[in-house]
Amino acid sequence: MGEPAVSQEPAGREGATSARQRAEEAILDAFERVVARDGFRGLGPTAIMSEAGLGKPLLYRYFGDMAGLIEAWGERRGMWPDDATFLQGLSADRDPAEQLKSSLGALAAHLYRNPVRLEILAEELTPDTDISPLLRHIRQGRQSGHERLFAPDHPLRQRENFRLNHVLFAALTYFALRSRTAPRLQGIQLDTEDGWEDTLQMIYEIIDDARLASQFRRLLALAGSQASTTGSGSGGKP
Repeated sequence: MGEPAVSQEPAGREGATSARQRAEEAILDAFERVVARDGFRGLGPTAIMSEAGLGKPLLYRYFGDMAGLIEAWGERRGMWPDDATFLQGLSADRDPAEQLKSSLGALAAHLYRNPVRLEILAEELTPDTDISPLLRHIRQGRQSGHERLFAPDHPLRQRENFRLNHVLFAALTYFALRSRTAPRLQGIQLDTEDGWEDTLQMIYEIIDDARLASQFRRLLALAGSQASTTGSGSGGKP
């Protein structure tokens, strides 16, 4: 395969930079298409560069090797929502349940029907390969950054909110994986807009139910405390 049109760009630094940027984006696009079609087990320089319609030497020139390409994808396109997207609606003075809905909604929109991100999620459930450490780094990178955005006293760090988020995060990622590999689950078609929206609404309803249950527990605790105080004040007399 011959060199791509990038070699025909006008001379000069601007032309060369523009040509390289276009070639790099074309290679990243091809990487996504190959992963979406074949998964990571079918991934390799030949498949990617053939998909891109570019000469294989350009992959090594611009990214160094396959590891460099995967790392560049993680840095530029990312596994998780960026900080601005993730933090939208997460002000500390907002109701924690609404914050939780916002963060999980952002995650759902980011993962849904995005085969590359879903393949990266699925890869952690399979035996390790040479690229597994890189994919693990991509999975953990921005997610760890999100955790650092919250102060220790942030409402979503509170025990009951954290536990709920932990379980629903796991459920949402599982549903996202099923939407790609086995989309029909208990009568709901996860690979359709309606099925995905129904599933997300169920998660929101669970959050609302948990909020009501928490409020009810606090009321019971308050009533118990008041009864105890009243009993103590009366000296235990009938």
